Amino acid sequence: MVRFYLPDQPEAVIKSQADLLRSKGLRAIRKLEYEHNSSRFVVEVGSPRQEYRRKTGPRGGYIKNADFSRMAHSTGTVVNLIIETPSVIEVYSSPRDGWGFPSLVGDGEVTEGTIEYFDPWEREEAVGDL
Repeated sequence: MVRFYLPDQPEAVIKSQADLLRSKGLRAIRKLEYEHNSSRFVVEVGSPRQEYRRKTGPRGGYIKNADFSRMAHSTGTVVNLIIETPSVIEVYSSPRDGWGFPSLVGDGEVTEGTIEYFDPWEREEAVGDL
C-alpha cells in the first residue's frame, strides 16, 4: 500500500487532511476504475483522469456490446483526492476555472476489485510519519 499524499501540498496540509478524514471515519482511495456514460474511467491521485471509450464502427457508429478501446485519453485535470463516503465516492480534481466540484461515483459504477486504498490510518504513528 502507498502512503497517503496530496499532489503539490506541504506536509502540514497532508497531515491535517489525513487527520480530518480519519476523524470522520472516511477512507482515502489512491486509484479506482468505474464506468459512466458507456465509458470506462481510471482515476489515480496525482494523475489526470483517463477515459476509455467503447469501440465504434468505421464511421463512429454504435456496436452492440463493444469492448473498450485500449487507448485512453486524459479528461480534465489532475486528480487531487478520492474519498470513499458511506453513500458515494467523491473524486476531486484541480479546478480549471477556479471552482472545484467533486465527481460523484456510485457503488454500481465502480468496477469490482479495482479500488486501491492508501495505507490505513489506524495507528497514530502512521499519520505522524507523513
